[in-house]
Amino acid sequence: MRSTTASGTVFKLNPPAAGSTKWTHNVLHTFAPGAGGQFPYSTVLIGNGYVYGTTYGSAGESGFFPGTVWRIKQ
Repeated sequence: MRSTTASGTVFKLNPPAAGSTKWTHNVLHTFAPGAGGQFPYSTVLIGNGYVYGTTYGSAGESGFFPGTVWRIKQ
C-alpha cells in the first residue's frame, strides 16, 4: 500500500505479461476523507484472498471520525 495523499490508496501490482517489461496496477480502494477511513496507518496483512489494514481517527470541521479496520478483496 502506498499513501500518495492523506487519504491513501490500496492497489495491486501486476507483473509484466509474457514478452513485456511493463508492470501495471489495479486500484482496489481509495480512502476518502472523513468517515471513509482516511489516513492508512498500519502495515497491511495479506491472506485468504483479502488485504487487511487499519486507519486512525481524525477530527475536523465535519466532526470526529474514528479509525477503521478494513478488509478488501484482492
